[in-house]
Amino acid sequence: MRGQSSRFTGSSRRAGIAAALVVAGLGVGATGCGEDDEDEATRSVNEAIESIQKQSSTAIDQAQEQGQSVESQADQALEQAQKKLEEQQQDGGGGNGGY
Repeated sequence: MRGQSSRFTGSSRRAGIAAALVVAGLGVGATGCGEDDEDEATRSVNEAIESIQKQSSTAIDQAQEQGQSVESQADQALEQAQKKLEEQQQDGGGGNGGY
């Protein structure tokens, strides 16, 4: 389950970064000489950088949330295992059916 969500967000993130770089490249490649063209190229690159930074921040947030979720699930599994062990110990030591 964890692998599927990681692959999906990873490919989406890569596609978004690639798209931002393509936009930046088009902005730079479409410009000619002159100050206005340089300003436009600079704006395009800066927008691409901002987009990548936002995507990176989102990816970090998602990774932290997934980590917290996994930790919570592990805690629950541990609590259940401890409870089951305590029940077995109270029932006579292991559920061997009295044999």
